[in-house]
Amino acid sequence: MTERGPEGFFAWQLDGRGGGRSLGLGGLRAGPTPGPVWVHLDRNDPDARSWLENESGVDEVVHEALLAEETRPRSAPHSDGLLLILRGVNLNPGADPEDMVSLRLWVEADRVIGVYLRRLLAVEDIQTALREGRGPAAVGELLTELADRLVARMAG
Repeated sequence: MTERGPEGFFAWQLDGRGGGRSLGLGGLRAGPTPGPVWVHLDRNDPDARSWLENESGVDEVVHEALLAEETRPRSAPHSDGLLLILRGVNLNPGADPEDMVSLRLWVEADRVIGVYLRRLLAVEDIQTALREGRGPAAVGELLTELADRLVARMAG
């Protein structure tokens, strides 16, 4: 089950030991959290888009890239972070696996903001691992896990 609230996103505060605490919009708005945070937004949800554009603190270039209609895989350093666009196989029920799903990420030292249009099982795998205390402990591990899970899902 996905830790997604009615706002169209989920957020995790990583505990540095492979687990974490699920945050809602209120948790994100409450102020800085100790340790890394992973936020994953539904591009089509107006509240999630509003948070990204008006409250996340990322600049316009970044949020426009994360919300773009069309994307291509790339990695682009910008300011104090990294814009990373990955693709995964579309394994959603009834979908054509050739129809790749984009995973758009903004990566900072202690925060990852992801934007999705369609569900990615690789993301759900990591949420399960966090709930079970065997997930990524830091931002670098989160990126590695996302890439590994995308590749593993492509391999079948």
